[in-house]
Parts: sequence; C-alpha cells; structure tokens
Amino acid sequence: MGGQIGLEEDLAEAARIKEEEEEEKDGKRKTRNRSEEIDAKEKLKRHYRLKDKLAPLFDDPGQSIDNCYIRLALLTQQRFQQQKNENDNEEEEEAKYKESETWTNTLDYSLIYGNKMETLEVQDIWKDKENGLVVRHISICGEAGSGKSVLSQRIAYLWANDQMWNDQFQYLLHIPLRKIANIFDRHYGNDDEKMNDGNEDIEYLWSMIMNELHIPRWNANDTNCVIHSINGLLLLLDGFDEIANEIEKSSCLKQWLQHCTSNENYCVIITSRPNAMCQYLYHPRMLNVIGFKTQDIRNYIRAYFRNMDIDDKDNSQSDSLIKKLNNNPSLKLLSHTPLYLRLFCYLARQDKSSSSNNDQWDDMTLAKLKYAKWRND
Repeated sequence: MGGQIGLEEDLAEAARIKEEEEEEKDGKRKTRNRSEEIDAKEKLKRHYRLKDKLAPLFDDPGQSIDNCYIRLALLTQQRFQQQKNENDNEEEEEAKYKESETWTNTLDYSLIYGNKMETLEVQDIWKDKENGLVVRHISICGEAGSGKSVLSQRIAYLWANDQMWNDQFQYLLHIPLRKIANIFDRHYGNDDEKMNDGNEDIEYLWSMIMNELHIPRWNANDTNCVIHSINGLLLLLDGFDEIANEIEKSSCLKQWLQHCTSNENYCVIITSRPNAMCQYLYHPRMLNVIGFKTQDIRNYIRAYFRNMDIDDKDNSQSDSLIKKLNNNPSLKLLSHTPLYLRLFCYLARQDKSSSSNNDQWDDMTLAKLKYAKWRND
C-alpha cells in the first residue's frame, strides 16, 4: 500500500516538474518573441527616421521633411463632390479654371482657391464620426503632383518619431508599389521549380517584398513578427495606379494584395490617381488630396528658400516669387499643386543665380516647366 502511495507521489512530482519546465519554456518563448517584436519595430523606426529628406528635384539639395513639409488639403469624397458641385455653378471660378485648362493633368484649382473650405487633418483620417463607422481601409486619391507620395513619406516619418498613431499601430510598413510591381516576374519568370514546389505562399511573397524594401539588418524573424502581428499593422501602399495594369497579369501580386486587404489584423492606406481605384478594399473611407490651400503657398515658398542656405533673411527672394505668381493668374492657380510650386521655386532660384530680374517668365521657361512636370508624372 505504501509502495502504491509512493509511486503516485513520484508521478505527481514528475508531472509538477514537467509542468514547471513547460511554463518556464513558455515564458522564455514569450520573452524571446517580445524581444523580436521590439527589435523589428525599432528597425522600422530607424529606417523611416532616416527618410527625412524630400525626393530631390533636378540639382536641388535635399529638403528636410521637418522644415519644408507643408500640410496638404484633404477632403472626404462627399465634401469633395459637394464643393465641386458648388464651384461648378460659379462663373468666376469657371473662368479661373479655363485659364489653366491648357495645362494637362492639373487639379480642379477652383476647389482650393479660397481658404474657407473645410478640410481634414491627416491625424484624424481614421475618425469617421459622420458615419459612425470603424475605418480599416482608406483610399487617398489625387492627381499627378498633388503630393500623395510625400504625404505617405510624412506619415511613416511621424510614426517613426512617435508623433502619430503609435498607440494605434504596433508596426507600419511604407511600400511604394512601383518597387514591387515586377519582382514576382523576376522570381517566377523562368523558375518553374519554385512554382511546382508550392512556394507561392503568402509568407514567401512577403519575404520577396521585404527584400525589395532594403530595410537595414532586416531578417526573416522580423518579417514573421510583422506579418503575423495581432496588435496592429498599418500598410501604407503608395501608388496603386502604378501597378493597376499589372494585377491581372501577375497572380502573385494579386494574391498578395487580396491577402493584405482581407486580413482583419491589417489596416490599409492606399494612394492612387483617380483613374485607378483598388477594388479589394472593404468599405474604404474615400479621401481626396488636393494640394496646398492658399495660405500655405507662401509658407512653402519661404520654407524652400530657408532650406537652400540662401541669404534671404529679408524674404526678398521669397517675396519676389510670390509677387510673380500673383501677377499671373494661371501660375497662381497652378501653384496649389505641390510639384508645380516646387518647380516655380526652382526656377526662381535659377533666376537668382543667373542674376535675372525678370518679373515674368517667358514662354520658353514655361515650356520647360511644363516638360519637367510631364517627366515627373
């Protein structure tokens, strides 16, 4: 009898020890996983913090995103259409639009010519109080040069510096879609073995995408942490119009995009021109980026010249450009477009370096400007 009791006690003790060992292993595994999650997040933050310069234009030096970023006007689709309908009935605004209609791919400047328009701050785009909906997908549309890519870069930069949405999203991935448009073709083009081996799974697709983003010291564990996150992953997909024609040609690209939009642990912001909309978004909030409001044009011009290390303490060069734009209604309207305004600043800087004092740009200069805009579309 005593032997039976002793055996039961031994078994109970062995079970207890095994349970403690499993708990210890589980604790170590959770600690290791938590450490890997923190490590992946810090790698992303370091990467996006270094993206602190706007893309160069011609021979301009890099512009600090802190000093030279000026807020863009964002409208909900409903407000955008309402404002457009109202302005269509105003003869004065219609005349202003006609003055610039020879410039292709421009915005409907009548929408932003005034300062009374109700716009949305970027940090508030997830709050859809009007419809009382939980927003998981956001579509941001805008014409060429309206600032969609810079807005995407700015969002990633603010998140990396703990200035926006950090309590909402554990991870943020900024993916310029043009970078991944053809990577699956390069991997699968003549490689039937991989296709036959069944490696066309979502994790393999993700690994190719992460390799293309060139995040320093990134590894497979980091990718695994991010794509399996249950604490909030924001996918910032910039430039859907640049891959729209490739989706039906590439089953891998289509599969990956459908996965991103169907995963309930992911939130998605996707930018595009109005002529190419992603059909995989689920009840997306529709926003329109429409460039600079009038009062912000002056702010951008002054920030630009301050960043150029030019002796413009008295704002003489800035004021000269502002005067030049105000004297030409067509140019003034075009200056609401961020890319055009930056081109105007560039031309003004060239005028200064060549000791030109022209109050007006000649037709040849404007033709070059239009060509430069076309090259950047």
